[in-house]
Amino acid sequence: MVNSFGKRLISFKPSWAGDGVPLPLHTRSRSVSEGLKLQGIRHLPMKYVAGSPLMAKYPWNTVKAKPEYNWPVQIDKIVDNTVYLKQPLRLDVLPEWKVGFKAIGSYIQESGIENLTINMLGTPLRTTHLENLGYNGIYFNRAINCWTRNITIKNAENGLIISQSKNITAKKINFTGDVKMHHATANRFAAADILISDFQINSQVFHGINVENFSSGNVWSRGKMLHGTFDSHRGLPFDVIRTEISTQNDSSPGGAKKAGPFNGKNVVHWNVNVTGNLAKFVYQPDAHSSGTLVGIRGVAIDLSCAWAMVCGDKNVVVADDGLTPIPGNLYEAQLTLRRRRK
Repeated sequence: MVNSFGKRLISFKPSWAGDGVPLPLHTRSRSVSEGLKLQGIRHLPMKYVAGSPLMAKYPWNTVKAKPEYNWPVQIDKIVDNTVYLKQPLRLDVLPEWKVGFKAIGSYIQESGIENLTINMLGTPLRTTHLENLGYNGIYFNRAINCWTRNITIKNAENGLIISQSKNITAKKINFTGDVKMHHATANRFAAADILISDFQINSQVFHGINVENFSSGNVWSRGKMLHGTFDSHRGLPFDVIRTEISTQNDSSPGGAKKAGPFNGKNVVHWNVNVTGNLAKFVYQPDAHSSGTLVGIRGVAIDLSCAWAMVCGDKNVVVADDGLTPIPGNLYEAQLTLRRRRK
């Protein structure tokens, strides 16, 4: 598969036994044995993505979700038997895993939706959970390098859904209307490197801003949530940033028991103002594993055991309680630093 930049796009699957040499996080190249079949995957140790060693006590025998981590990444070049990736690995590659490459298949790219209002006419004002009729807004599926901006979505059951996609930017999205939404935004299976910024949720929602099922590298930045919570539908989403957001935190998460834990490692809440009375899920360390909660204001920390996690100390950093942290926006600070290094 060749994209407009002349580079091949493949799905990198951290799961292969290769040459018996571990590859650390952030590695960009991989030597491939001549006889290695670049296909298939058997099992990814979900406990690794779960972060803290305490998560080994999770009842993993109840997890029926497909234990694969499919990560779309661009091949920069191939020299002899070494593959150079455009982007560093998001996970370590261990010898006991079976890892491979495969063509990513069909997808759309360089496509956008902007400057319009999507108004759903005839949407029922109230529906039972999971009985929506299909009044949905924008759906990116198998999309790469796409965007949406300056959009109002009114009276939708689901607003912005992103699945099996990479490098999607959604900016200045407003969710409004009298209909109680299921999801305002939802980054579903294997959504990678998604940025949702300058968003506002005016509608009531069952959930809020959702991430799930091995989605990684996702950011929500500069948001105003009159309703909703920081939702996960389980399945170990990891490497997540929610920063410079205010939330009423008046909704609840979801997801099936068989999907696995609520959160994976490295979920960060940074500079968040809770305008309601509940801290659960937003300022609840036990809902995280090897995560970071910095500058959460408006509510006292919730030290209770979390839903769909192993209760106990899971190496979560808590700092600047009740304060506005510096920098105020973690994503923008990291982006500025990375650009300076180039």
